Amino acid sequence: GRQVNTPYPTASGGWVVARANIAEFLTQKLADMGLSEKERTDMTSYWIPKLLKKDMPYYRISFFQTATMNAFIPMKVTPNPDTAFRVFLDWSPLASVPNVLPQPQTLTHLVRKGFTLVEWGGLEQ
Repeated sequence: GRQVNTPYPTASGGWVVARANIAEFLTQKLADMGLSEKERTDMTSYWIPKLLKKDMPYYRISFFQTATMNAFIPMKVTPNPDTAFRVFLDWSPLASVPNVLPQPQTLTHLVRKGFTLVEWGGLEQ
């Protein structure tokens, strides 16, 4: 079959978060999405040091969720999960607050049914 390259999605919203608030912000958003304490800890312990290493006063934070990720990076899992929930952190360091703030995103909340797959990832833009 022919490989179709889907372009990297464009974040259609997000937040500008002060450096001092990054850990609390990410933990709260992941909790709002329904990630367990272990899932939140796994994701934040990986990503927070990477963000803070940039040493910027602000960060643009956006999330791509399951539908966007399925279109961008399809995934086949065996056995097939009853529930799949994908969270991808899209972020960029900012030297200052932009003149135009992104629209806050409406995030989907995970409802776990049966065998549940939770995937997290991210990319600095």
